[in-house]
Amino acid sequence: MSLYKEVQQLNDEVMALIEALNNNPTPEETQELSEKLVAVAEARDYMQDQSCEEICKARQNCMADNEAIDAELKRLQARKANNKKAIEFYENELLRAVELRGGKFMAGTFSIGTRKSTVVVVDETIFNDDRFKSEEVTIKIDKMAIKAALKDGEVIAGAELVDKQNIAIK
Repeated sequence: MSLYKEVQQLNDEVMALIEALNNNPTPEETQELSEKLVAVAEARDYMQDQSCEEICKARQNCMADNEAIDAELKRLQARKANNKKAIEFYENELLRAVELRGGKFMAGTFSIGTRKSTVVVVDETIFNDDRFKSEEVTIKIDKMAIKAALKDGEVIAGAELVDKQNIAIK
């Protein structure tokens, strides 16, 4: 059984003992119930501490996994960039081979040739025709400015200050 379930069971037992104490037991029963309540509450607190420790360890493991994943992503992005450079190099070598051969040729199972395409090359240092320019607009909400305005007493529709409890683990 998981520690979490054990803590829940002990908490249910604590609540049952408190209810029993509220039902006006005899002095002897009160003494016995009180002693049992203290023992069960201590066991529950101990188990809860153990459960929280396991949760903290699991959280740390997830954080370490995320760091490893971030490092792996960086490694894979660098590898992908290198592969793109290699592909460009290989394609240039094949283009040279087509030019040296005077056109299309077979290399094993590969047919290597060229095809014509038309691309637009723009020198942005010289180009200045507004007909062919487009504007991108990015709107971002400045939460720091909103927070300052709300703290100053301003009422802003759709925004409010909310107190939040954040976990602090050291």
